[in-house]
Amino acid sequence: QENFQDLTQCGLLWSESLNESVGGILQVNKADFISLQPFHFIADRNCNLIQSGNGFYRHISMELLAPGTPLECIFDIIWPQISFNFDNICNLISAIFILQFKTVIHNENFSNIRFFFRTITNQKRKLKLKGQMIVLEQENCLLYIGSPDVSTISELIEYGIRLDEMPAHDFTRDVVFLNQQRLSSIEKNMQLQVTNAKMEEQEQNIKCERVRTETLLHQLLPTFVTSQLLNGKMVIACEYQEVTIMFGDVPNFYNIVMSCKPQQIIKLLNELFVKLDRLIDKHSAFKVETIDDTYVAVGGIPEQTDNHCEILCDAALGMIFETRSIIDPVTGKPLQIRLGINSGPVVAGVIGKKTPRYCLFGDTMNTASRMGSHGVPGKIHCSKASFEF
Repeated sequence: QENFQDLTQCGLLWSESLNESVGGILQVNKADFISLQPFHFIADRNCNLIQSGNGFYRHISMELLAPGTPLECIFDIIWPQISFNFDNICNLISAIFILQFKTVIHNENFSNIRFFFRTITNQKRKLKLKGQMIVLEQENCLLYIGSPDVSTISELIEYGIRLDEMPAHDFTRDVVFLNQQRLSSIEKNMQLQVTNAKMEEQEQNIKCERVRTETLLHQLLPTFVTSQLLNGKMVIACEYQEVTIMFGDVPNFYNIVMSCKPQQIIKLLNELFVKLDRLIDKHSAFKVETIDDTYVAVGGIPEQTDNHCEILCDAALGMIFETRSIIDPVTGKPLQIRLGINSGPVVAGVIGKKTPRYCLFGDTMNTASRMGSHGVPGKIHCSKASFEF
């Protein structure tokens, strides 16, 4: 207790000599104190600057740091909300004092390019200090010991402050590192959220594409074949003893191709096949394929029924009438198709992996094709086997 009182009576807690001591306790010399507390200053009772730490010289012009400069020319008191008055400060001596530079950080001779870039690009934010006021009663002076009020590395770069400028015992270093770790964690979490959102979006897109693929396969292949393909199973070829095959084409198609533009031909075939598809679906038959103007359908596959010939003949009659609503672009008259129907056994199976096709094979197919190609436009050419059904 006596030793502490002796130090307090000395006023400023340093001496000019490294070897001088008071009461057996070595005092801190002025140079060491300035180095230990780079962001400190001492002011007289009139709140005029007496001296300041070397940390200020990197950020404030030498003219402002000259002894005798009023503190109000250098700082604003942000907290507590008082002016630079000795008595007011003494009344709130236990409070935390937050000071702000009146001028922006300025250092023309600073060698680090990052800080020089910050100086010329950011002229709005001013550095704040956070610290404590101490009354030196013997000298009737004020001692302020503080540190930059920063919490992130980006703020250090913005204000041109290095970590080694802060005292080693200052907890601000720990705050900066902890805050940087927190910001890094937040950034990683945000990146994870963005990645998760992208993955969820991709997963949703995959689901949509899967639905579209399944829908397309159901349109191209029988239902039981589609199910086996989607489950990764091999589709085994089957023999059907009683089915009915229908071949249909446009007799005047060659003249149409020679006389019309490609867009007109595509439009014509699209309009025709849409009508034929609707009739096939309505009668629960199955479209096998379309090649040029040739349309192939089958009844009795995949669901085997006794009236397979009847339902396909009904569909064929509907096709004859439906095609009359389409105008032949060459003759200007209603379009006509010819249809051939034959019944008998066939072998059915899936051909290909990348683009699987459901194909039918056998003499029944060949006969049905001949019945169609030798038929009369606007008529249904039916074989004896189909007629007997």
